[in-house]
Amino acid sequence: MNEINKNMYSVNIFNFIDFRDYLEKVITVIRELNKAYTYRKLSALFGFKSPNFLLLLIQKKRNLSLESAEHICRTLKLNKAESEYFVLMVKSTLEKKLEAREIITKKMLRIQKGKQVDKLDPQLYELYEHWYYVILREVLILPNIPHKPNFLAKFFEYNLTEAEIKRGLSQLEKLNLIEKKSGRYLVKSNQIKTGNYFSNTYLLLFHKKMMELAQGSLDKYAGNQRYLSSLTLPLNEKLHAKLRELIEEFKFNSLELSESESEQNQVFQMNIQLFPLTKVYHEEK
Repeated sequence: MNEINKNMYSVNIFNFIDFRDYLEKVITVIRELNKAYTYRKLSALFGFKSPNFLLLLIQKKRNLSLESAEHICRTLKLNKAESEYFVLMVKSTLEKKLEAREIITKKMLRIQKGKQVDKLDPQLYELYEHWYYVILREVLILPNIPHKPNFLAKFFEYNLTEAEIKRGLSQLEKLNLIEKKSGRYLVKSNQIKTGNYFSNTYLLLFHKKMMELAQGSLDKYAGNQRYLSSLTLPLNEKLHAKLRELIEEFKFNSLELSESESEQNQVFQMNIQLFPLTKVYHEEK
């Protein structure tokens, strides 16, 4: 019992986007087959000096170095594509910069292509990667607006081409978010669901782009066309949670207000940010 035979487990690595979830599944399958493979034993096989490191790793209380990631790939007898994918999953947890994580995500998707994958929908990632797709869907809600790509490209305040609009319309159709009828597009009420690493990564990129547009609006629009305001205020954990509830309530009321009229003629972006400016202070006793 000095090594792990790949025949001992059958876990498709390409169904995972977090290396910890993958390891946990592999370990569960191995231990169901042979109880002798304890966390202590497996930690040693994976090259960890601490006997409880593997358990702490899965519990997200420890991180994994790239050197250790490569050692695990060898221990699990992963092939070239599987090893590259595992190392990329580890890199995604180590990388702090959003743009770098986007590059990692694209590499993972390229490796996944042609593999048997259960959970991931690359079309959803393209929706967030191209920020104007989401806005295009809202533009199509405006009553009586022409749905011709050449008009829609010019209708945006930002430089978009007719080809980009056509690609966006096609993608929204594939995602079942719009439907073409009699030369016009009907916007469906389907919700865009997010939750895994990929979609959250692109959602963060979308938020970043919207904040860039907000910054540009300072010079682009007159004061009566935009509204920018900020608050700096002291909070504690309880007040922070309450403020988040109030923000969610405000967002809901804003959506209701938007849907209360049928004569909308313009699409706006409203960003709401709430983030800490200092560390948490704990009074010494």
